[in-house]
Amino acid sequence: MSNALEAMMLICFGLSWPISVYKNIKSHSAKNMSFRFNLLIIIGYLAGILANKLEGMEGVTLLHAKSAGLRPHEGSSVNVEVDGELAGSLPATVEIVPDALTLLMPPEFLSWTT
Repeated sequence: MSNALEAMMLICFGLSWPISVYKNIKSHSAKNMSFRFNLLIIIGYLAGILANKLEGMEGVTLLHAKSAGLRPHEGSSVNVEVDGELAGSLPATVEIVPDALTLLMPPEFLSWTT
């Protein structure tokens, strides 16, 4: 399965960039990136996530940590969002807390976890 997802990721990225460059040259503008281009990029990233191949992809930095301190560039302000809600601004510390999240779900959904 991982090989198929990696192949899908490579095909999506391999097709999307040349198509986008061709369209941008033809239209003399990069102003309106097409929906198809963005969809191919998103599918490629999703395939990469599912195949666990994000490390090494252009524009992706993968870090493993239990906590991270985040701070903005000097003189700038960066807002922090948590689940789509404004939670404050940088500097901030993000920490993995074991067993901190409780999910409520119907019993039929529990069968895939065991």
